[in-house]
Amino acid sequence: MSTPTHYQTLGIEPSATTEEIRAAYRRLAKQHHPDTGALAGHQRMVILNEAYEVLSEPQRRQSYDRLLAHGDERPSRVATQTVPRAPFGRGASEDSERQRWLRDIYRPVNAAIYRVIRPFRRQLDELAYDPYDDELIAEFVAYLERSQVIYQQAKALFASRPNPAGAALVAELLYHSLNQLGDALDELRYFTLNYDYQHLHVGQELVGIVTDLRRQATEAAERLLQMG
Repeated sequence: MSTPTHYQTLGIEPSATTEEIRAAYRRLAKQHHPDTGALAGHQRMVILNEAYEVLSEPQRRQSYDRLLAHGDERPSRVATQTVPRAPFGRGASEDSERQRWLRDIYRPVNAAIYRVIRPFRRQLDELAYDPYDDELIAEFVAYLERSQVIYQQAKALFASRPNPAGAALVAELLYHSLNQLGDALDELRYFTLNYDYQHLHVGQELVGIVTDLRRQATEAAERLLQMG
């Protein structure tokens, strides 16, 4: 049985627009995102995330389409691995490297994501009083600007060091959390520019996905820490 293409994974045509790609991803993410971190749900989300990450970025999508045009038999796995990997290590050295990564990369990045999503509900509730009020929208924009700075710093920190093999699952969940957070901030910013409530609703959905991904990353990291 051949491996599905990214388009087949999302249930869309190769001619799909960016908005159609986003809509398909959001619909499937709602269906398959696990509430309990179940393995089957996680594996499905990994596949969906891989497809979305490639097809939502124009340059990567063009490269992927060229591979499809040349008849690559396994294109769905090509050019999707953007989480840096460290060389394979063993024993105490690998354990030490994993613990350092959890301390120096995972913890501050995880905390940064929390700093963005924690005040989101309060900011949204305040804005709901009157979305057209200049002061309220200014406060919301200020929150988004602060969040964008935090997000960019966290993204740079995450990319600053390859993740050890022993922390691959945590790194993968953290990576997708950051990507979805970036998309959420973009959608919320678009709302403040044109008051299109579709952007606001999409931003809310993406923040929910980020919250769930971060929770799964936290649980996976705690299991690693218990291993010592």
